[in-house]
Amino acid sequence: MKRSLAYGVFPGFFSHNAAEGHYFTRPELYDRDRGLFKRYVPLCKLVAQAGWEPITAARSSDEHIHLERFGAGNVRFLTVFNDSSERRIATIRLDGEAPSTSRELVEGRTISWTDRKLIIELEGEGVAVLEIRRGVERE
Repeated sequence: MKRSLAYGVFPGFFSHNAAEGHYFTRPELYDRDRGLFKRYVPLCKLVAQAGWEPITAARSSDEHIHLERFGAGNVRFLTVFNDSSERRIATIRLDGEAPSTSRELVEGRTISWTDRKLIIELEGEGVAVLEIRRGVERE
């Protein structure tokens, strides 16, 4: 789910041979994962509806921390994904104007930008979604 969110796509579920034991015919599986669906699918929808943008206008200091941008208006989303199995810390730098604060939507917390940069720590295979409002300061 985290990797799907990072790239703005909905997660898919297949059995070992795509013909038997389908995920959604097995309540022991989808009931187990219900919390993940409630947490990640609305965020997948949010960034997908905003629309993927090919130019991120942001850089990561760590080659294992990948960025994708969604949205072209005053409200944009930046997904931040750690593709390694280890916890990593990276500096994210925006190319243009940056707000003083943003919301990180996976954890629901406020983050602060300093000189167009922020430091982010992600668990292995972790994801964050930064809501970046341009020209409008968050309270």
